[in-house]
Amino acid sequence: GLQNQNWKKTNKEGVALVEGAIDALAMWEAGIPALAILGSHFSDIQNTLLNRLNPTYTTLCFDNDKAGKMASNSVCDKLDLPIMVGRYKDTWGNDPGDLSKEERLELFTKAELWFPDG
Repeated sequence: GLQNQNWKKTNKEGVALVEGAIDALAMWEAGIPALAILGSHFSDIQNTLLNRLNPTYTTLCFDNDKAGKMASNSVCDKLDLPIMVGRYKDTWGNDPGDLSKEERLELFTKAELWFPDG
């Protein structure tokens, strides 16, 4: 299975959350299970569906812009799962669909644990 290097339970699976369908397809192409929230709002129904998949953790791979940060906050307010956050490098594009397969893998596998502000 695909694991996050920063996640201690290395036998467990994570799911990437992205904003758009093309981003989700791009992650799947890189071998990363992904779900698109289709915008920057994470609904209660989407939360229910995600919980049915029973991932051990969720990695946020939203776009590297203001809407992506809003999406992160929307998700983090609702999830009971451990949350990882993918960090973009300055030389990368601003969404998973713009990244190479290797960059998408790095975005997911080198994500960091989310610590809420304040």
